[in-house]
Amino acid sequence: GIGDDGFEGDLFALGLGWQKATIERVWCDLPDRERMLALVAEQGRLDGFETRLRRVDGSEAWILFSARLITYAGDRAFLAVMTDITERRTMEEALRASEARLAAFLANAPVGMYLKDRDGRYLMANPPMAELFGCPVEEAIGQTVARFLPPPEAERIRRYDEDVLQSGAPTVREQHLPGSERFEWMMVIRFPVRDAAGTIVQIGGFDVDIT
Repeated sequence: GIGDDGFEGDLFALGLGWQKATIERVWCDLPDRERMLALVAEQGRLDGFETRLRRVDGSEAWILFSARLITYAGDRAFLAVMTDITERRTMEEALRASEARLAAFLANAPVGMYLKDRDGRYLMANPPMAELFGCPVEEAIGQTVARFLPPPEAERIRRYDEDVLQSGAPTVREQHLPGSERFEWMMVIRFPVRDAAGTIVQIGGFDVDIT
């Protein structure tokens, strides 16, 4: 933590010669410090240890520790590198929250919702789609519609998906699936899903029961 970035002086107000009690005040979770020291002593090294430290202004920072046990001036010591990963942790937590919202949305939506890859394999689907699949959603992931529907219907859906891939635009169609208890007649909205470069990488869809 000593270097041109000013970790110790600017961020945590630590300096050479500071005593244990002063150093401990910087740690948000003091048991983490004891655990880190024990691991270094036991293994002689430590990689990827994440914890929170308290900055001078009172805010908290997520820090990634890497450490090595060394001998310094005849005493046992350890050399540590501290990397501020606060921004990464914030992004990870935001992603987890976003995924939780998406999962809740999928689970409670009153219409069928799905995501396919360009080859028509289901990547994601919500519970109403299980009625179309005739099996739990988990068993449908990685499968194409040919696994669940007769060849004529499966081929027609494949062509509809291809229209979205070719045109790059959403489509809305009414479809008839005789024999399906809930989705005998449905309105299907298909749309392209693009990556950051604008390339279509997936197909999303909403199946609305209009029986």
